Amino acid sequence: MLVVWAGLTFRSRGARPEPWKPSTAVVESGPYRFSRNPMYLAFDVMQVGIGVAVGSIWIIATVVPTLVVMRYGVIGREGRYLEAKFGDTYLRYKQAVRRWL
Repeated sequence: MLVVWAGLTFRSRGARPEPWKPSTAVVESGPYRFSRNPMYLAFDVMQVGIGVAVGSIWIIATVVPTLVVMRYGVIGREGRYLEAKFGDTYLRYKQAVRRWL
């Protein structure tokens, strides 16, 4: 549900949720009031849920490496891009809202 809510919030603001497409707005409403990365958070929670549902410690154990890759390989680059594109608007948002929760 969090992924759907975040995607709908993005689209309602005329923004694109796909991380490989150019950003058109800093979205600060919906789940983005609580987390700067609710979609990534939702995917990690789903990964844990799948691991629990199928009884696989290996799926659960890969959450930590996934978080590290997401943080430094994706989120770090996205943050630099958003700072360069939106400047003070993004910096204010970044100060007001936590990365995860």
